[in-house]
Amino acid sequence: MSCGDLNILGLGVSRAEVTEATAGLAREAAQLLGPVRERSPRAAAYLRRQLGFHSGFHGIPDPGHPAFSRCRSS
Repeated sequence: MSCGDLNILGLGVSRAEVTEATAGLAREAAQLLGPVRERSPRAAAYLRRQLGFHSGFHGIPDPGHPAFSRCRSS
């Protein structure tokens, strides 16, 4: 494995652990947008779209989507 090939799954961490940790971070980020939304709704909307895009790109359930709670309970 070369430096450019590093992947967290190659370090012995399971996909379930990675998914759980990243979903938790996505939820935390979504919660942190509340105060931003109060002061700058446009910036919050932009950040929310970025979170949603990257969540989908990396296969992480989007905490702002209504289906997120269904994904977490299954």
